[in-house]
Amino acid sequence: MGTSPGWSYAYVPTPAQWNLAFSSKQDELGYTPVNRAGDTMSGPLITTASTSARAGFAISVGVAPNNPQDGDIWCTNIGLYARVNGATIGPISTGTVVGPSSSVLDNIAVFSATNGRAIADSGLAVGDVMTITTGIYRIPSFREADLALIPADVERVYVEAYDPMPGDPATVIGGAFYKVVDSEPSYDLKFQNDGRWWAVDELAVTPYMQGAVGDGAEDDTIAVQKVVTWADVTGGEVAWPDADFLTTESIANFHSVKHSGPGRVLRGSNVWHITNERADTNVIYLDPAGDNTNDGLGDGEPKATLQSALNDLAFYGPVLRGKWIVQSAAGTYTGASAVVATIPFGLSSEKLIEIKGPDVGGHPNVPTAVIDGTAATTIGIRGVSGAKFKVKDVAFVNWTRTQLAAVEDSVLATDNVHFDFAGANGIDAQRRCSLYVSGGIFDMGAGAGSNACIQELFNVYHAIGYKMDETNGNPIAGDMPILRGSGTGRGIAVREGCTGHVNADIDDFFIGLEIGANARAHVDSTAIFSNNETAIWEAPGGDLQDDPGINYNDGTADANTRNIVRRESSTASPRYAKAISTITADRTIVPGTVANSSGVETFLASFTLNAGEWKGPPSSNYVGKALHVRIAGSTTGTGADKILRFRIGNTNLDAAGTSVSSATIPSTFTGQWAADFYLYVRGASSQRVEFEVRLNGSTGHVSSGDTTVDMTGAGNLFLKLTGFVAAPGDAITLSSSFTADVQG
Repeated sequence: MGTSPGWSYAYVPTPAQWNLAFSSKQDELGYTPVNRAGDTMSGPLITTASTSARAGFAISVGVAPNNPQDGDIWCTNIGLYARVNGATIGPISTGTVVGPSSSVLDNIAVFSATNGRAIADSGLAVGDVMTITTGIYRIPSFREADLALIPADVERVYVEAYDPMPGDPATVIGGAFYKVVDSEPSYDLKFQNDGRWWAVDELAVTPYMQGAVGDGAEDDTIAVQKVVTWADVTGGEVAWPDADFLTTESIANFHSVKHSGPGRVLRGSNVWHITNERADTNVIYLDPAGDNTNDGLGDGEPKATLQSALNDLAFYGPVLRGKWIVQSAAGTYTGASAVVATIPFGLSSEKLIEIKGPDVGGHPNVPTAVIDGTAATTIGIRGVSGAKFKVKDVAFVNWTRTQLAAVEDSVLATDNVHFDFAGANGIDAQRRCSLYVSGGIFDMGAGAGSNACIQELFNVYHAIGYKMDETNGNPIAGDMPILRGSGTGRGIAVREGCTGHVNADIDDFFIGLEIGANARAHVDSTAIFSNNETAIWEAPGGDLQDDPGINYNDGTADANTRNIVRRESSTASPRYAKAISTITADRTIVPGTVANSSGVETFLASFTLNAGEWKGPPSSNYVGKALHVRIAGSTTGTGADKILRFRIGNTNLDAAGTSVSSATIPSTFTGQWAADFYLYVRGASSQRVEFEVRLNGSTGHVSSGDTTVDMTGAGNLFLKLTGFVAAPGDAITLSSSFTADVQG
């Protein structure tokens, strides 16, 4: 046992005395203590047993040494590593252990998950994991790929995850193959290792491969931009797992690369569905102050022109599923490139592509998204070859070109669209299209010529005043559009095989509604016509179906000059019974059957003059309205002359009203007679009449003259044939031959 050196208090030993004292102490202990600054054990190191409270041995977590030596052991946040025979083994973590095989140089030994137990061979053959010929080599983390030891003859590796966290399997995502390339790639899915550049070797990449989280909360903008850039440069595809990727900035070239998968991109309150299903909606935002390099996925990163937005939609065609909307901010678009756009050729959609401005509360409120056509040299917005689109809450101003057009099997619907134009059509639909117009205001300036607010040509189906049910294409209740002219042009022109309903407020046109040859228009009872030269003009071969109750403003200051003009051979309204009205029974006039035995004028037959249709004068393109009545019958008795008279009155089945023409059958005549009566309209209160009676085939009476019956009233008038017999025993018999033909 050692002894004390015998030093007194305050004594200062020399270095030699200190060394002697420590040497004596080590002799007493029987070993040399470990130096904290670094030392070498001369015997085994045995630690205390692990307990539930702590491990018996711990290695602090740090980073990998730059130049590890054989025998070194270290720990990072990825796992535990060791250096053996010049090669790094590790990481040892939950899952796979990667390290060199002692049997074959450069091969990889793969072991099953340890789960805290002893490491066991997985049973996989070495060739199943990596072979020299394919060059497959596994790297656990993209973040550490530049430090991994990759044999020189390996040219393709698999990176298992972007940045996995120990013990968290959910972070083992973003795995991808990488291959050696000749030079540094221009995109970010790359790393450099030992002087060699490696680039991702996949046909499709995911945002996970560049560190995206996909939880809808963490900002994944950088990762998303990196994979989109890769796809844009290489022509590859971005595959989106079923997750929410939050972005806070515009993604360059987002719409010019191929996307797939069920994922979603979040931007503010907008959700962009990578694969838009039938119940989903995708929105691209638009603003006059926007930038076409923006992706338009949020209202803070809008596009500048409609054409740019529509071109982006084409990347998701040829058939767009679900709902697609181009949402404009308030403001005015100017300049030729900003105010014209065409739905890309061949782009179809299950539902209408909707182009709309901010909600202003519906018709007739003025939209705040304005397209100024001052610089336009062609059509505003056009759909061709099967395009299906809807324009809502948008105003066109200062246009001298057609503002909306649908051509060749397209579908166009409008909702509260306002038009301000001259010398052009507002809407032009041609060749087998479908057109739905709900609400909105059309203001057509002077010099319209034959142009129209709404023009249809060649087998267009129209529903004016209706919305479209997108589930089946049927018209549903909408708002009545307001069409305002300046005394020229047409409100609506329906031509060459077009058909459908019209329910509109049409004011101050040369022709309010023109129905061309082989065209049909069913005018609803709530339609309004006012201040038009001709409210409805029906060409030869046209078909007007007009419901009772149409408001022509008859009897007011807003009355039309003519309500309905039917050209020869046009198909008349049902209430005209195809323009021919025939009495169905003989009527014999006998004094004994009337109240006054001395002779009373008695009603025989009538024809209804519908309100507003018999007041318009002829014009340069209209010969005028005419009525031709043919009657026949016989007389008996020679007691006195007999009289046939035509009256016009506002009651029917009586002999009241203004007498417009009469013919006397002499008392000496008995037998068969026939007559023709003509009524020609010359103005609202001006008519020309002609009356000819033939007795047994010979002319017995001819008369003509002018009358001044006021035809401007709101109610129907009646042209009535009456008979007057003065002598007892005399009679007039009207046969069933009473026909009325309408011309014009």
